[in-house]
Amino acid sequence: MMPILLVATALPIAILDRRTLLARMPWGAAALMALLAAWGALTALWSIDSGRSLQLAAQIAGTGLAGLALWSAARGLDAQGATAVGNSFIAGLLVALALLGFEVLTEGMLTEFLRHTLQGPDTLFIYSVAFNRTTSVLAIFVWLAVLVLLPRQRPLAALAIVAATFFLLTRLENSSSVVALAIGAVVFLASTVNLKRTLRVVSVLIVAGGLASPFIATRITEGKSLAQVASHFPTSFLHRLIIWNFAGERSLERPFFGWGLDASRAMPGRATDMTAEINTLKPGSDNRGQGVRNDALQAMPLHPHNAMLQLWLELGLPGAIMGLLGVLIALGRIAGLGLSRRHAAAVASLVVTAVVIALLSYGIWQIWWMATLWLAGMGLLALARAPGTFGSSGGASRSSPGTTSP
Repeated sequence: MMPILLVATALPIAILDRRTLLARMPWGAAALMALLAAWGALTALWSIDSGRSLQLAAQIAGTGLAGLALWSAARGLDAQGATAVGNSFIAGLLVALALLGFEVLTEGMLTEFLRHTLQGPDTLFIYSVAFNRTTSVLAIFVWLAVLVLLPRQRPLAALAIVAATFFLLTRLENSSSVVALAIGAVVFLASTVNLKRTLRVVSVLIVAGGLASPFIATRITEGKSLAQVASHFPTSFLHRLIIWNFAGERSLERPFFGWGLDASRAMPGRATDMTAEINTLKPGSDNRGQGVRNDALQAMPLHPHNAMLQLWLELGLPGAIMGLLGVLIALGRIAGLGLSRRHAAAVASLVVTAVVIALLSYGIWQIWWMATLWLAGMGLLALARAPGTFGSSGGASRSSPGTTSP
C-alpha cells in the first residue's frame, strides 16, 4: 500500500503549487500526527531501543506528510473529480474481488506461482493466511464502494459488493476482517436509524475500552474462566489472549511514559515460549498455518496485535490518549458534515471497521497499515464531494471544497 500512497501523493504535488496544498491542509490531523511523531521521538530518551524509536518516529512523520498532502489534494476536488475518483475506485475494487475470488477457487494458484517465481521455489506458501493483508484492506475499502454507489441510487449494487466481500473473507482464515466487517455492518444499520446516538455509543465504548485495555488484559488469565472455554476456540485465538495478557502486564509496569516507540520488538520476556501453557488449555483445534507452520507460540511476537495495547505499551498514557483522540475526531465530525444519512452511516462503518481490525491484528506502525489508513481517509474526503452525497441533492456545491468540508 505504501507505493500506492507515494504515487498518489506525487501526482498532486507535481500539479498543485505549495500554497494551494497548504490552504487545503487538514491542520487538525496534521497537528495530531506531528504530536504523535514528536512524542515517539522523545521516548527515545528512555526507550529500550532508542535507535529504533527515532527511526520509526521519522517513518511515521514521513508517511504522515505523504498522507496529509494527499488529503489536501482530495479536499480540493470538485464534483466531477470526485465522480472520476469514485468510478476508478469501483473498477479497481471489482478487479480485486474477481482476483480474490479466483484465488479462493484455486487455493491461491496465482499468488503461489508469483511467490515461487519471484522468491524461489522453496518459499513457504500457506494459502489460508496468504491473503490476510488483502482481506483487511478489502474489509475497510468496501465501505468506500458503498459511499460511491449510495449517492447514485444503487443500494442493491452496494449490498451485493458488501455481501460478495464478506463471503470471500469467510473463505479465508483472517477472522478479524470478518468480525470487523460484520460489526461495521451493524454500525451502518444502527446509524441509518439514529446516527448521533450510534456515534455516541461507539465513542463511549472505544474510549472506555481503550483506557481500560491494559487493566482488562491483565485479568485474562486470572481464575479458571479461560480454561473452561478454551476447548471452544482454536490455538490462534488463545495465543492472541496470551499476547494481550503479556502486553497489558508490561504496559502497567510503565503506564505514564511507556517503554519507547517500537520497543515491543525488544520487550524483555517477549520471546518466552508459551506453547506448553496454551496446550494445557486444550484448544479446540490447532490452526497455525494449516499445520504446516509450527512456530513456537511466543509471549508476544514482535507486537501486541492490538492498537490500544501497543500505544499503552510503547507510548504510555499520552500515546493512548492521542490514539483515542484521533478516532474521536473522526467519529465526531461525521454528524456535523451535513452528509445524507446513509452516506454518514457508511463513513461511520468504515471508521469502526478499521478500528476493529486495529484492535485485533497487526502492528500499528507497519508501513502498509499506516498507508492503508491514509488512503482510506483520502477516499472519504474525495467521495464527500460527489453529487448526491449531502442531505440535499446539491452535492459538493454546498461548500467551498478547500475550506469547510472534511
